[in-house]
Amino acid sequence: MAGAVGGGTSALVEAVKNGADAGRILEVLSEAPDTASVPDEHGRLALHYAAARHASCEVVSALLDAHGQGSSRADEVGRVPLHYAAAQGAREEVVAALLRAYPQAVATQDDCKSLPLHLALENRASNEVVMAILNENPNAASHKDEDSNLPLHYAAAQQASAEVVVALLVAHKDGAGFLGEGNMLPLQLAVVSDANVEVVKALLTVFPSAVSYQDAVGRLPLHRAVAGNANEAVVRALIEAQPQATGHVDEHNRVPLHLAAMHEAGEDVVRALLDAAPNSVGYKDRQGRLPLHYAAGKLAGAQVVRALLDEGVQSASQADNNGRLPLHHAVASCHCDTAVVSALLEAHPQAVDHCHVKGMRPRQVAEAAGVAPEVISLL
Repeated sequence: MAGAVGGGTSALVEAVKNGADAGRILEVLSEAPDTASVPDEHGRLALHYAAARHASCEVVSALLDAHGQGSSRADEVGRVPLHYAAAQGAREEVVAALLRAYPQAVATQDDCKSLPLHLALENRASNEVVMAILNENPNAASHKDEDSNLPLHYAAAQQASAEVVVALLVAHKDGAGFLGEGNMLPLQLAVVSDANVEVVKALLTVFPSAVSYQDAVGRLPLHRAVAGNANEAVVRALIEAQPQATGHVDEHNRVPLHLAAMHEAGEDVVRALLDAAPNSVGYKDRQGRLPLHYAAGKLAGAQVVRALLDEGVQSASQADNNGRLPLHHAVASCHCDTAVVSALLEAHPQAVDHCHVKGMRPRQVAEAAGVAPEVISLL
């Protein structure tokens, strides 16, 4: 007979928790159907574990037939089975079965004030699962969890589809203007999460002023996008929404082009910024550095460096606050790119004789960094 095992946990819970196959779980259930209503030490039924462990719809349905009220039982952290199904990527048919058994589950908060919809979006559940939960309770779109996040914040941060984001906005239009954890708007989360451009456009359409919202260090969504390696389409959408953002400086006196160079954005993104604001190549930050200083010192590549030089060849002769030219930055790493060094020398040949504040020429910097001989030979 399949009763309790070990410290009192039922054999049924153990079978489901340990990933037994459907046949074995159904066998244990048939031997002791009453154990479907017996929780473990965490207040969880076999149904909770089935929802969390990707059990088949056949198993979930059998557990519901044995103890239908299990769908409404909350465990020690306030979660009903639907919370686990939403968080763990359960199949659409499993979620549908749980919804039929206990529709009110969609409005049940766990101890973190999270609804199943929050967990589904936070954990990238399928469109079908998200929409099933949202359609059952559209009001969930306006519910904040303990971190002050709406479902829309998780959707924006976790690459939800445009279909899902639009549905959330239809259910709660004002959500696009809500500040979540860290005082972040959904748009700010989307642009650093490789969101689809249609998601970004949907958020901008509903709450256009999001494009001008500054974070704690004075950065606009455009700064965050280029620093987070957003794609060209997203960057151009943000520029179109607020062209002047290309010249906005953060607390370090950096424009978006600085951040694009610092974070090794692609040539397409750099050219999008240059197309909108070619004079941004001449902006110096608080360290006296131009975007070219950062591009030269990172692994941005020769194409990005040449794009910056095309708009401002004089940048190659500009020293930062420590007297370093872009060439000094380029050769300060043993991984420096020969093509980058060549481009900088072509733009400003006299750079080889320039000493920074500690009296070192680029060749000396390169030698100290262990740069390849073929690069040193250029200096």
